[in-house]
Amino acid sequence: MTDLDTLKALAATIQRHPEWEIPALSSALGITPVKLSRTIKALIGISPKQWLLSYRMRCWRIALQEQHDVLDSALDHFGALSTAYRHAAHALGMSPASLRKGGAGALISFGIATTEWGPMSVAVTSMGVCWVCADVNTLCELVEIYPNARLVRRDEVFSDWAISWRSAVRHHSVPTFMSNDLWLAILQQYMLDFVEHHRARFADAKPVLSLQNVNVGNQDARC
Repeated sequence: MTDLDTLKALAATIQRHPEWEIPALSSALGITPVKLSRTIKALIGISPKQWLLSYRMRCWRIALQEQHDVLDSALDHFGALSTAYRHAAHALGMSPASLRKGGAGALISFGIATTEWGPMSVAVTSMGVCWVCADVNTLCELVEIYPNARLVRRDEVFSDWAISWRSAVRHHSVPTFMSNDLWLAILQQYMLDFVEHHRARFADAKPVLSLQNVNVGNQDARC
């Protein structure tokens, strides 16, 4: 099995069994955890453990946005509350309770990042990442999902992220064959690394009251 075959098999297995940990995933693929980690990190720039966690967090965020119970949904996606809460702030950009309250108390920097895969909408706080999406038209959904947060547009910051991301992926074969959520989980981890290195840039900004006529090149995302 080639390295790319291993990546494809891991992606398919994570989607079928997101509750499995790395030992179970590597066993299903007939490869040691160490070999799996080295292979996947060489291909996509993050470890299988980071990828799995980011994917679970993405699924948990969607559940919380749909007003699922915090504790029940945490157990559903992680099996243990300690695991979910240890990574919640970084992967959600805020506490789970704040997310369910429409981002109450959060300052969210949002914008458009231009990449070779097209424009992407991104939103973060100084704590972590709360939004990565390949469809810029969904940027307007931020107002609906986080009605109680303070929002500020920071396209220039996310342009810096796109530049650093392009630099990183030159050394990694980023796949396009996997599901949208698995792919965005990788990008979310890249964004989290960027936030952690530039936290001060997101800690203070003048908020805006609403999103109107969000222009992206020749595209418009209207609220």
